[in-house]
Amino acid sequence: MRPDQDVAEPGTGGVSRPARRALRQVCARVAVVFRLSAAGCALVAAPAGFAPPANSRAVAAAVVLLVCWAAVFAHQVRRRGLRPWLAAVDVGLVAVLCGAQSWLLPAAALPGGGATGWVVMVASSSVFVAQLALRPVAGLTATAVVVTGYCAGAPSSPDMLVVLGCQGVLLAGAVHLLRQAGDAADLAWAERSAHRVRATVDAAVRADELANQRRLHDTGLATLTMVATGAIASSSPALRERADADADVVAALRTRPTVREEESGDTARLDLALRAAGLIPRPGLPELRVDLDVRPITLPAGVVAAFADATAEALTNVARHSGESRARVSVRPGRGTVVEIEDSGVGFDPAAVPAASRGLRLSVVERLRAAGGHAEIRSGGGTGTVVRLRWPDVR
Repeated sequence: MRPDQDVAEPGTGGVSRPARRALRQVCARVAVVFRLSAAGCALVAAPAGFAPPANSRAVAAAVVLLVCWAAVFAHQVRRRGLRPWLAAVDVGLVAVLCGAQSWLLPAAALPGGGATGWVVMVASSSVFVAQLALRPVAGLTATAVVVTGYCAGAPSSPDMLVVLGCQGVLLAGAVHLLRQAGDAADLAWAERSAHRVRATVDAAVRADELANQRRLHDTGLATLTMVATGAIASSSPALRERADADADVVAALRTRPTVREEESGDTARLDLALRAAGLIPRPGLPELRVDLDVRPITLPAGVVAAFADATAEALTNVARHSGESRARVSVRPGRGTVVEIEDSGVGFDPAAVPAASRGLRLSVVERLRAAGGHAEIRSGGGTGTVVRLRWPDVR
C-alpha cells in the first residue's frame, strides 16, 4: 500500500483525516529533498580539497555512506512514508558524522577556525528531518542528539550549537502549528460531512414518506373518498374488489424499494410502463378507454416508475371527474422526455382547487418533482384537461 493512499489514521477510530494526511505527505517530500540535497552537496564539496590527503579515505567513506543512506531514505519514504525510525537512524548517522569532523575537515574549515564545513549543512538537514518526522518532544530530543555529536566533534564552536538548536526549536514549533491547523480542518470537514450525511438521510426518509403518502392516496384514501361521497355503494362488489387491491398495495409498501434504491437501479422501458398504467383496473369508476401514442424509450427505473404512477393517477382523475370515456397518453418531442395525458371532458380551474386537496399535487406534481422532473396541469371549464409530465426539469 502506498503511503499516500486514502486510509484512516491510526488511533482515529477509522475516520479518514485528509488534512493530516496531506500535511504528512508534504513533510515526507520536504524531508526527502533535505536529505538528498545535503548528500548531493556533500558529494560535491567534500572532495574539493578541504581535507588533508591523509584523511581522504575517511572523507570518501563518509560521503559514500551519506549518499547511500540518502538513497535508502528516499526509497523507504516513497514506499512507507516518513516513519519515526527513519528519522532516528538519520539522526544517529549524522551525530556520528558530526563527531568525526576532526578527521573529515581541515583545521581551517572546522567550526571556530574561520570557515564552515559541509558537515554543518548535513547536520542542519538532519535537524529539519527530525522535526518533520517526529512529534515536538521527540524532535527536540533528536536535535539535542545532533547538537551533542556536533559539540563532540567541534567543541570550540558554540555559535553553531546555538544555530542548530534554534533551527530545531523554530521548525518544531512551526510544524506543530501546522498539525494543529490540519486537525482543526479535519474536525470541520468531519462535522460538515456528518451534517451532509444527516441531510441526505433526512431527505431520503422524507422522499419515502411522500412516496408512501402518494400510494396511499392513489389507493385507500381514494376508495374511502368514493364511499364517503356516495360514488360507490358499500355493498357493491366493485368496492370489495377495489378494497382487496388497495390492501395489496398497502402490504407491498413494506417490501417496495425506497425512492433512492429505485433511482440507483437499472433502466426500464417507459413505453411499456405507460401501457401498463393505461390498463390498470379502476373498480367503481366508469370504464375509460386509453389511446396510446408512445415510442420505445428507456430511462432510469425510478424515473419510469414516477412517470407510470403519475400517469395512472391522472387517468384515474379523468375517469372520476371528466365525464369522458376516452383519454390519450402520448410521448411528445421536446427538451427531455415529455408525456402528455389529455381528455376532452368538462375540465376545471386549477387555481380554484382547494389547498387541502392532495390528489394532483401529491400524486402527480410532487411525484415528478421527487424524480427530478416537472409536471403542469392545463385545464378550463368545458375545454378538457392536459397533464404534461417532463423529465428532466428543463423548461
